[in-house]
Amino acid sequence: MTSEEMIEAEAKWWRWLGEESESGGIIRAADPDGYESGLYRGSNVWRPSPNSMMRWIGSYFDQVGREHMVARITGQRDLGEMNLRHTPEGEVRRGSVIWVETMHPKYHELDVIWRIGGPEGEIVDNASSRSLELGPLGLEPGTVVHVEVRDPVGPDGIDWVRNPSTGSGATDSGYNGPRFVQTREWTVGRNRVVPSSPPVEFTDSTPAHRPVAGDEVVYVETTHPADRVLDVAWHLDGEELANPLNSRNLDLGALGLPSGTYELTATVTDPGRPHAGSDTIAWTVDNVLPTAPRTLSEPLATVGGDVEHPVYFEGWDMWLEPQDDLTGYDGEPYVVGELRLNHDGWFNYFGFPEEPMPESPFRFRHSGTDVKALTYGNLGTGGLSKATFEQEYGPDDPNGPFIPGYGTHTVEHRAIDPAGNIGDAEEYRATVLPGESPECTRTVSGTHNGNLLVTSGVICLDEAQVNGTVTVRGGASLVVHGGSVNGSVLTDRAGVVQIFDTAVSGQTRISGTTTGVTVVGSTFRGALTLTGNEQVPHDESAERFAEYEGEYGPILAGNTVNGRLSCSGNNAPASDFGATNEINGPAAGDCARL
Repeated sequence: MTSEEMIEAEAKWWRWLGEESESGGIIRAADPDGYESGLYRGSNVWRPSPNSMMRWIGSYFDQVGREHMVARITGQRDLGEMNLRHTPEGEVRRGSVIWVETMHPKYHELDVIWRIGGPEGEIVDNASSRSLELGPLGLEPGTVVHVEVRDPVGPDGIDWVRNPSTGSGATDSGYNGPRFVQTREWTVGRNRVVPSSPPVEFTDSTPAHRPVAGDEVVYVETTHPADRVLDVAWHLDGEELANPLNSRNLDLGALGLPSGTYELTATVTDPGRPHAGSDTIAWTVDNVLPTAPRTLSEPLATVGGDVEHPVYFEGWDMWLEPQDDLTGYDGEPYVVGELRLNHDGWFNYFGFPEEPMPESPFRFRHSGTDVKALTYGNLGTGGLSKATFEQEYGPDDPNGPFIPGYGTHTVEHRAIDPAGNIGDAEEYRATVLPGESPECTRTVSGTHNGNLLVTSGVICLDEAQVNGTVTVRGGASLVVHGGSVNGSVLTDRAGVVQIFDTAVSGQTRISGTTTGVTVVGSTFRGALTLTGNEQVPHDESAERFAEYEGEYGPILAGNTVNGRLSCSGNNAPASDFGATNEINGPAAGDCARL
């Protein structure tokens, strides 16, 4: 269905159309900009978001999938009802305490509304308490007491469920239905309550065998005397926390705790029997955010700027080492790593398929890496993970042709610790260029005094300091990695010219190159001139990129040019592939756009 058809029919995920997906991308329908293919079909199936579970696991639920999953969990799957324990319905004695025990989501509380007189009766102002003391209310026999317990998942709450239905079916579970709302009623009788004295103890709580997160809602449940409410006191590192409403829940996130590890305790006592003893539960509060330090594979060069920015041929590898302060934990529990490419959805870091996991690095490649008909680490169109057959898509296939991901990408990464704390994301950029370096036939390193003339083969300057002019002619090739040239670089009709992370003090003139020019992360104090060069795609992926994204000329990425920059007569305009050059002198020809 198109978005127009969905909205008109109020069908499928129409309430979520246009929203930014939690798994990345925008939620769409069967429109030209929608996402075709899913389940086991390459066409005629449309998913709501690019990384929908209709296609992949490894990303977060999008809102459409989350809405259904929340309904299944809260509604206890096939039971179709939210769990609620409570005082038995029916007649209750005057002066009794009516109680409910709700479900306990990890990061939010359920709303509890008490009414006198039935579902439309007057609301009791007791701040969502789980207990209602009838004695102070002075209710007459026959009075109806009504309670509504609601998980605030609707648009006015945490906005996880937008279907307002009262249904509980597999395709129609709304936030007004029994999976999210439960009601109970009692009638006040004529007889007065008979006091009871159950043990003063906790009957349920947030598990205490593991630390809790710094923004978690911790809960306890107690025994229930017939005529009174037991008192619960909360202490953090020995200091009592205000609890004016005698709440069984404590929202740690609302405390705004500084980073650190704390001890939280809850103690229950009986106000009617001060000497009846008490019960205490203790938790460790983990409010230290985890981290995921990265290690990247060796780049061709690194571009200056506010974030790390390496440049690579074809792609790169990233190792993450998720880690956390494990105070309060038994053993060494697993810390989860996550990564996100180009502000798309977060993706679980697991190393790499068919490699030792999670010790192996994650591989980013312009067209991904194929493993058993699935493609991982794809930088091109269509997302990080894909079906391999989609990498051959052309203009007439769903969502158009596949285009390899040459260019500059942003990668974020973070960690989630065992308590559920989500660490701050770190970020870097990486530029992927088409090409490869030729094999060296001669290598120069260290200091070389005097000029260098190359007329055949491939000369490689590896961290060399050349005090003189480098001249390349007649089909020979030049590859420079690091170091400096205290003179000029002059090439004429060379096969390949590549200059990486190098300082050149004199003029640089590159003309008539027959295969390709790639200059990255270098500094040129004098003039830089590129004339009549050919940039030939080195493989089928580069050819596909040139076909669908456009031809590219000499590659100038992340350089600093202090002299005059001039480009003319090349097969196509020079390209920086998203790694901006710093040009401090005049620029002419098609390099002026750089």
